[in-house]
Amino acid sequence: RHREGPAKDHRELEEAASRTEEGRRRVLQVAYEGWGMNELMILAEIGSNVFPFSRDRMEAFVIAASEAGADAVKVQLYRADHFPEHERASKAATEFPRVQFMDFVSMAHAAGLRAGASVFDEDAVDLVAKHGDFIKLATREQDNATLIFASRATGLTVLRSVSCSRLPTGS
Repeated sequence: RHREGPAKDHRELEEAASRTEEGRRRVLQVAYEGWGMNELMILAEIGSNVFPFSRDRMEAFVIAASEAGADAVKVQLYRADHFPEHERASKAATEFPRVQFMDFVSMAHAAGLRAGASVFDEDAVDLVAKHGDFIKLATREQDNATLIFASRATGLTVLRSVSCSRLPTGS
């Protein structure tokens, strides 16, 4: 299991984020501790590509990622009702079945890959914390402090999409 770096104290992060924009930048910095910003990692997005879902299809994507030289694979753990009304129908058709997450992780490990997920809610954080190697904050959740703190409290590496974060110019 890859659990680099100690988990930061949840209260420390909350206090830092609430004080100033500097605190927000610190939370971003803490989110990258673990793998580190200088380590290149090839992350294969399995995401919604497994649909229509089947175990064989999922395994084929994991094996293809490994053969292509990926270091890790991830899926997206969202629920359609999390999205705005106009997106729900399309999202419902591509929800990754959470009951398959353990199987996904086992397949990834058998292929020599780390396994994780983009999380959109605290139930997904809990699932990944129990079985996965890393958490990726979903792009639309970049400013969700509750999800950030819950993710960091797991002790897993937390990846974020910095290009989507709203840092002030000159940061």
